[in-house]
Amino acid sequence: MAEVAARYYLRPGEGLDEELRFGDRVYYAGGDDGGVSAFLIVHMDHQRAMIEGRLHQFTYLGLGCANGSPMTPVFQRAKADLRQRLEPDSVGVLHLTTRTPYAIRGIEKAFGPPVFPTQSGEGEGDALEIARHLKTSLHRHAPRVAGESPFVLRELKQGRFREEEIARIRAFGAASPLARFGVDCDGMDEIIVFHRFVA
Repeated sequence: MAEVAARYYLRPGEGLDEELRFGDRVYYAGGDDGGVSAFLIVHMDHQRAMIEGRLHQFTYLGLGCANGSPMTPVFQRAKADLRQRLEPDSVGVLHLTTRTPYAIRGIEKAFGPPVFPTQSGEGEGDALEIARHLKTSLHRHAPRVAGESPFVLRELKQGRFREEEIARIRAFGAASPLARFGVDCDGMDEIIVFHRFVA
């Protein structure tokens, strides 16, 4: 895992140790050489909360890294496991925080719509209440300024990317909600991204 993470981070061991203490399971994909080619650290039963009169069950998608292997299968396995744990008529929410468009693209490919926030802000509606809960109750971040989006987490930086990775992220060029909120991969801010589905 450390070898895969070293592709991205200057000090991958520190980030791995922190995430492994927080998560309760790791999903792997194997490479042709028999080693790990992708992994995703997950805290499956992160929290349960009533939002607008309906039970929401939250799973946190923690550190995920890949070395030439798609992340889609590991994301899908996490969703399948959450689905099996959902109470009848409850809402499953898989969420992460990120500074990169790759994480957003990964869960869009794995889960399909809806994924929030959107690039334009249209269609978010009641998803804003979930975002507020994630920001204040789970991540314990109070807004720094009036009117701050519930999707933005200020100064949540978990580790510095390698210079090569910063350049690769900035060259990606795909439109994403990161641009909407002015979040850069080399900054300290991240955004909350989540997918929800009904049991």
